[in-house]
Amino acid sequence: MPTTPFQSQSRLNLPAVLANARVRKGIAVALIGGVFLLGTGALYWRASADAAIGAAPPLPVQTQSIVFETGYTVEQRYAGRVEARQQTRVAFERAGLVEDVRIEEGDRVAAGQTLAVMDQDRLNAERDRLIADRAQAVAQLELANLTSARQRQLANEGFSSKQRYDDARLSASSLQASVESIDAAIRSVDIQLEKSVLKAPFDGVIGAVLLDSGAVIDAGMAVADIFERCAPRARIGLPPAVADALTVGTQYDLEYENQTVRGQLVALRPDLESRTQVIPALFEVNEAAALPFDDVVHFRFDRAIESRGAWLPMAALVEGEKGLWSVYTVADKDGAQVITRETVEVLHIDDGRVYVRGTLRAGAQVLNSGTNRVVPGQRVALAE
Repeated sequence: MPTTPFQSQSRLNLPAVLANARVRKGIAVALIGGVFLLGTGALYWRASADAAIGAAPPLPVQTQSIVFETGYTVEQRYAGRVEARQQTRVAFERAGLVEDVRIEEGDRVAAGQTLAVMDQDRLNAERDRLIADRAQAVAQLELANLTSARQRQLANEGFSSKQRYDDARLSASSLQASVESIDAAIRSVDIQLEKSVLKAPFDGVIGAVLLDSGAVIDAGMAVADIFERCAPRARIGLPPAVADALTVGTQYDLEYENQTVRGQLVALRPDLESRTQVIPALFEVNEAAALPFDDVVHFRFDRAIESRGAWLPMAALVEGEKGLWSVYTVADKDGAQVITRETVEVLHIDDGRVYVRGTLRAGAQVLNSGTNRVVPGQRVALAE
């Protein structure tokens, strides 16, 4: 039976195919043997390393003993502002031309000292007119009094009617009232002249001067700010719980620009500020402190919080799982000292220290440094 080209080609390639299969099988066997030898060598090397580690001396570590406390103190700071005991914005009570401003910013003034003067020409002219009217009224009153006296005498002698006497007497009374009215008008002008001179209401220091000489102003327009020259006060808003712990008349520490100044609590307002829900407290600061008005000052208050725990350095903390914190302790196990892990909760941080509570026991030895050099279960030795 004749063969096809395909059948002829298949018979010719069959030995080659079998040869290639044997080669591939040999290579696979060789690879498996190599992997086995490598694994055996790795196990041998690891066993040698473990033996070397076990033979190494324990690592010396620095520890501290756990001492429990009943609580800790939190320093709280509250901000406030410095203010004068009295401060006001002085102004004239009437409208007019400001003739002279006699103060400058920062001037020290005494109570009653003249600060500014308004033009007084019209008032002086009005006063002169009233004085002249008074003189005329007084002259008329004198004549009326003389006439009344004569009419009374004539009426008594029967030479004049009682009507004429009454007219003269009442005319004198009317002129007397006119004189008194003019006197009142003169006093009113004098008051206006007095109000034309602006004076310091108390001993103080001038702040902002708000206008200069030559200004035409309305009544009540401010001329300058004046602050009382005495011990400044600090107004600080405090939470009700803190305010209740303070005593009026007691000295407390205030802080200004990293300096401690003493302030005496002089008043606690009985109401809460509606916006901030704090109680305003007024502290009188020693005048020698010379604090600028409206500057910021802080009140420091130590608040005791009761909670059993212990102080540790921050270097003792080890980050645990799920955001928890741990510490490493040294415990005896089978006659050796090994590293164990204890979970703690951080309650307070203060100047590089942490106040913690957790699964610690009193007297436990906690690593206070070098936590990155050890792992749980490792043999260690306590350093001297």
